[in-house]
Amino acid sequence: MIRIVVEKVFDWPGRGLMVSGFPLGGIIEPGMRLGNGAGARATVLAVEAQSPRDRREGWVTVVLEHTTPTPAAEGVMLTVEQSPPVPYTYHVTPDPEAPEQVTIAEATPGTMRAAVISLRTSRRSWAAGPPPGSQEITREQAQQILESARTMIPSDPELRRILLRRL
Repeated sequence: MIRIVVEKVFDWPGRGLMVSGFPLGGIIEPGMRLGNGAGARATVLAVEAQSPRDRREGWVTVVLEHTTPTPAAEGVMLTVEQSPPVPYTYHVTPDPEAPEQVTIAEATPGTMRAAVISLRTSRRSWAAGPPPGSQEITREQAQQILESARTMIPSDPELRRILLRRL
């Protein structure tokens, strides 16, 4: 579960609500819907570059849409209630006829996260992306290859959690 403990709130008219605080359990990203547990919700519009204070305190600063009522107040814990879907690409090395490993890579522009599953050992490792020389395959092909090695593709929420924990 991804949360943020709100430390500072600043209303920036025309832009949104600037919320700074401690992130817990993962990374806050644009498009996520945050709630305060009392029914108030807002969407994350942007994640700001870390300020010196953010780095010093271990905080993250996000811009939330203006909503009434607002979920953000100092001391409140906001929880991610909904996240946008994350696209993935699937790759096999060296080729589908004699697979040795399957790589599942996040396909969001600007990200470099991938899980590599060895078919011989069924162990996972992490990489910045698919290895050179790998071939892109469909999710269904990746699932068939992994099932033949007695493993499987994790569910999308679990895969996301696995990839974000390895940052």
